[in-house]
Amino acid sequence: MILLKIKLNSNKYFKTYLYAFATCLLSLNYILYQVFDLVEVKTPMRVLVFSLFLLIAFINFKHYRFGIKEIIILSLLLITTVISSDVSNFLFLVFIAFSFREISYFKFIKIISIFNIILASLLIVGLISGKLENRMFYSPMRVRYTLGFIGTNANAAAQFYFSVIVLYILSARRINVINLFIIIFLLLILFYFTDTRSLIFVTIIGCGIYLMVKNINSNISILLTMLLGLLFFHAFFISFLNQLLPQLNVYSSGRILKYFNLISTWNLFNLLFGGVPNQLESFYLSFVSYHGLLILISIFFLTKRTIILFYRNGLYLEVSVIYALLSYGVVESSLMRPEIVAFMVYWIYIANPRQIIREIKKEKVRRIKCDNVYPKFSV
Repeated sequence: MILLKIKLNSNKYFKTYLYAFATCLLSLNYILYQVFDLVEVKTPMRVLVFSLFLLIAFINFKHYRFGIKEIIILSLLLITTVISSDVSNFLFLVFIAFSFREISYFKFIKIISIFNIILASLLIVGLISGKLENRMFYSPMRVRYTLGFIGTNANAAAQFYFSVIVLYILSARRINVINLFIIIFLLLILFYFTDTRSLIFVTIIGCGIYLMVKNINSNISILLTMLLGLLFFHAFFISFLNQLLPQLNVYSSGRILKYFNLISTWNLFNLLFGGVPNQLESFYLSFVSYHGLLILISIFFLTKRTIILFYRNGLYLEVSVIYALLSYGVVESSLMRPEIVAFMVYWIYIANPRQIIREIKKEKVRRIKCDNVYPKFSV
């Protein structure tokens, strides 16, 4: 019996390290083509990573149990993929998320956090030494820097470094004064160079949600659901405000008018099932254009389930991170980019909420027993 338990645990660790290795390759791939302009390695690296996740899925096959919601989403996904003739990032993300069964969450987060911090540190060393160029460019009324990324891609730089900060938060899991100071300081530096205003928006949302779920004693599940609905479906309402309040379009850098123009071209079939791929600076509208409103609604309910489960089990940090990542999706479509690992973690959460809860509770008990310095575990 003991030998069987050891074998199962070692198998779990093997799958965890393999999963983390594949994820680290995704991060490396992002740097190779976004910093060093090695576009030719992007597809081969993705094929390699897909093969590794396929191996993990094969090993985990006996652990897969799909509920009715998951079956509906997977069926709709296959239909919309055929309709749009597009094997998109989302299909890849779904496969990655469901491959997470029987993976050690904390070991995975620690490994990818350390690897991404190393990548970020090497980029910073390259910038300081002059090996990488910190290009300056002007966008309307703003001066922005690319922090080593190619072209005038300040947003790509902001997303990568933001992802590194989020992974650090998830691996540390202690929101104390020192960590809070480090996080805010890093975000301010990132905002100063890239002038990515969405960082301020995302930080306010994430911190506000954390303080709310941490300190309000009464049940706020309904309020959390309403906020989630606002994030998922805001674009459909706000786009039509352009006719009433055209000044809003100026403040949104022209996004609202783009939203309105796109929605105006859809018929009912396109709205429900997608099939008209269009890459916008909004995850939600981009997603609907590819896969349709029906799958977006399904993902909304999966996310709602995850948030409520996390909230009721005291995973306040994870709840606030989910809202922060979804807030980023308001102004960027990066939630469908698996190479930005923090966004990939969101999909892992909504595909495996109960597994995450079990692992965090076990880690909570372990840290309380082993760490006398922090008798209270911050969640």
